[in-house]
Amino acid sequence: MKALDDTVIPVPKALFLEEDEEVIGTSFYVYEYVEGLFYKDCSMMSATKYQREKGYESIIKTAGDLHTLDYEGAGLKGYG
Repeated sequence: MKALDDTVIPVPKALFLEEDEEVIGTSFYVYEYVEGLFYKDCSMMSATKYQREKGYESIIKTAGDLHTLDYEGAGLKGYG
């Protein structure tokens, strides 16, 4: 995620990595709070029509940005 900090990809800043598996059974990151809406149901039926339109537009824009990202320039060559 840190590799994406200086790109147009919206990612929260990682605050720290907890590697002690005794805490929750696995290592995990804690990220900064990011303002926004969260929907457990990807159909977003509890959202208004306007919120669904904006949400889906954001998903499409982010997917497009990921596909045009200079992944080598971001230090992600060979990742994944």
